[in-house]
Amino acid sequence: MKQLSLAIALLASATAFGQAPTILTKNVEANQQETEHAATYLSARNQIFERASAIYTAGGSVTLQPGFSAKAGSVFTASIAVKPVLGDEAAGQLSLIAYPNPFRAQTRVEYSLPKATQVKGVLTNLQGQVVTMPSDAKWQESGRHQVDLSGDELPAGTYIYQIQAGTEQKTIRLIKQP
Repeated sequence: MKQLSLAIALLASATAFGQAPTILTKNVEANQQETEHAATYLSARNQIFERASAIYTAGGSVTLQPGFSAKAGSVFTASIAVKPVLGDEAAGQLSLIAYPNPFRAQTRVEYSLPKATQVKGVLTNLQGQVVTMPSDAKWQESGRHQVDLSGDELPAGTYIYQIQAGTEQKTIRLIKQP
């Protein structure tokens, strides 16, 4: 009963803030694959049958309501994944974000350049030791860019990614999970 009350409260609060949840009622039959994404809330009351696969991702919450079931032999994954938003390069400032953060296998660092410039990125550990660094700076046009960092060879811990773009510099803390 508590779970039902919690689900109703979540749905009510989502609706109150003008963010109606995506509600899944269609069953996922054997040998089918389904992937559903919602910007804020996703609610499921469907069934996932044997030999079926379903991946549900939302920015705020994934709620499994009464009537939801994932049968033995099915694959079901639910996750919360918020993709951060970069600042506007028109504002004239260097912007930097990373996601997922914390990460395990890989993280993506996105940055926004207000103007074309030389760019160099460096990943260091908390002792200041360089973990990865490109050979030299690259000329890049204004706009959005990205770098994928692999965590496969990194031990768990906290790292600092620093980007140097012309005379501007930004840093972001990255957390590598075991």
